[in-house]
Amino acid sequence: MTASLSLLPAVEPLTTKAADALRAAILSGRIQSGERLSVPEIARRLGISRTPAREALLLLERDGLVESRPRLGVVVISGNEKDLKQLFDLREMLDGMAARLAAETLDKAQRSRLSAILEQHESAVASQLVDRHIELDLEFHALLRDGSGNVYLAESLLKIERKIMLFMRAFSTEPKAMSPAVIREHRAVAKAVLAQDGVRAEETARAHVRSVSRFYQKSLATRAGTEESPP
Repeated sequence: MTASLSLLPAVEPLTTKAADALRAAILSGRIQSGERLSVPEIARRLGISRTPAREALLLLERDGLVESRPRLGVVVISGNEKDLKQLFDLREMLDGMAARLAAETLDKAQRSRLSAILEQHESAVASQLVDRHIELDLEFHALLRDGSGNVYLAESLLKIERKIMLFMRAFSTEPKAMSPAVIREHRAVAKAVLAQDGVRAEETARAHVRSVSRFYQKSLATRAGTEESPP
């Protein structure tokens, strides 16, 4: 037991780095839903041994991004449009709770950062900077999620957000879509949070998630109609 424990400091950084690299590749779409992940191949590509490669996959399985399947091994999770809708339903509830708690717990620095994110995000959308829009959108939600003060809520919400991101890339024709409506909705949430109005913060946060969910459902319906139309 002592000998095994002494190995952890050396193995853990490689495991974490490998998991981070794989997670980023999955969420960016470079590794797609349903794709098989081979331990030897991961080890070869990342220049590491098989042990940290295998441990990295276990971390991703804990995140809910990969799963073990009979005769296939470890694959990136895949789902259908019903799965995406159910994830949005759950996110609505948890995002609302996070916003309500954040209204009560954010400190002065976090409140200042929230205002700054809004200003930067508005500028990015106005300038059609898609990648910057995505970055700031994630930062906005992360601030409320992590600022809720509830580590279990934050952990659960992060897993859901990652699955939604993965499924949207698989199903949606507009995974990077942005709209001025996003800014309006974020401002409504932030206004309530900064006013320490937990009830209103929860209401506006839930309304925002419903709006995003409807957008992607419409996108999916439009795509399905296009695919079924005769040439």
